[in-house]
Amino acid sequence: MVKQVAKGMQITKAYESFILSIIIIGTFALSALTAPMSNSATIKSSGTIATIMPLHVEGKNVKDSLGRVVLLRGMNSGVAFADHPNGWWNPEGGTWLSGFGVWDPSAVKYNLDMMKNWGCNIVRLHTVIEWWLKNTNNYRQHIKDTIGWAGERGLYVVFEPAFVRGGYGNACQFELPYYPYLIYENRSNEEEDVAVMPNRAAFINYWVSVVSELKYYPNVLFEVYNEPHGNNTIKEEFFEMVQEWINAVRDNGATQILIVQWGYGIGVNLDYPPPYGIDARMNWVEDYPLNDPLNNLIYSFHIYRGDIHRTYPEYSKCWTYEDMKLGFQLCLVDYVLNNLSKPVMCGEIGANMWETGEELGRELAWLNNTLMIFNEWGINYLYYSWTIPAHMRHGCLSNGYPWLPPPNEAGKVFINSLA
Repeated sequence: MVKQVAKGMQITKAYESFILSIIIIGTFALSALTAPMSNSATIKSSGTIATIMPLHVEGKNVKDSLGRVVLLRGMNSGVAFADHPNGWWNPEGGTWLSGFGVWDPSAVKYNLDMMKNWGCNIVRLHTVIEWWLKNTNNYRQHIKDTIGWAGERGLYVVFEPAFVRGGYGNACQFELPYYPYLIYENRSNEEEDVAVMPNRAAFINYWVSVVSELKYYPNVLFEVYNEPHGNNTIKEEFFEMVQEWINAVRDNGATQILIVQWGYGIGVNLDYPPPYGIDARMNWVEDYPLNDPLNNLIYSFHIYRGDIHRTYPEYSKCWTYEDMKLGFQLCLVDYVLNNLSKPVMCGEIGANMWETGEELGRELAWLNNTLMIFNEWGINYLYYSWTIPAHMRHGCLSNGYPWLPPPNEAGKVFINSLA
């Protein structure tokens, strides 16, 4: 019989049974939130409960509600909710196409389990604005279920809109996700895009609908939009909108961390560093100061090999530790982190597994050296993407195996970085 003593008093058997029952119940998992987001939040699904720590920002660090630093390192599941409203989660033993358009909870859980087994603690989901607004094929519940199942496994989730409309031929990566920034020359379905997102107010209202349903999940982080880009006029518009977005999210009761990014990614020509050449640095963090009453902002960038490069005596993509470290310093990553004391996340990084020979070796060395710098600096990062190279060039799984394939060489580098 288990006995517990408090201040010299023996706890009764009845109370022991109660405590043991709570401990047993607490080993189970979550899906829909039933308690506020202070300390550890309780989530409930089918009569079972578990807890997961909500996150917040303190200076340059992300911390849980016990004040412990949390380094967010995980995986982009870029196609999971972007190619079909039923999702794309391949089942155990299937092919890389088996899960397309098939809503299968066991397949979702299986993939989340494998990400967790790799050492991930976060997954980033591309989503489609139109499918959320219209709740196509029960799209909202699919996403909420996935967030809940991720939480059961101790995984945080980045929710971010990547496309205005989804599916083949529709998933365009616009400058901004609302008119007049949706126009592509000779694009035949511009009217449909504009009908979904006619203006900035429509985008803010979309986000209000998102946070009204997802604010109860302690393991979700909100990212305003994937890879916004454009000229200085568009940049000004974007950051005005971001401040409006922050205000709307907070006014509607969401306390989660918010993620902001500008541009496709950061980059620099090491032979002609700033102020020369194209300015693709993180100077926007200081140039466009954002006000979050909770100070729960993460500043994100994307990086792929070639973004940091040289042009003398000929064009070459950098890959050595020394060049990458210099590149990140010139792009002001360490300045944002240490001088401005703000948390930094690399939202996407991946090795191009379509390369061969010496170039493939350099891709893998580039990935290893870059992740080494991220680890040394305390940068959060997410690999892109959870698939095979036969599907997407930056896939981290091996071709030619039943699902779930073993990690390829890039996947192994990523796993080793988490050790």
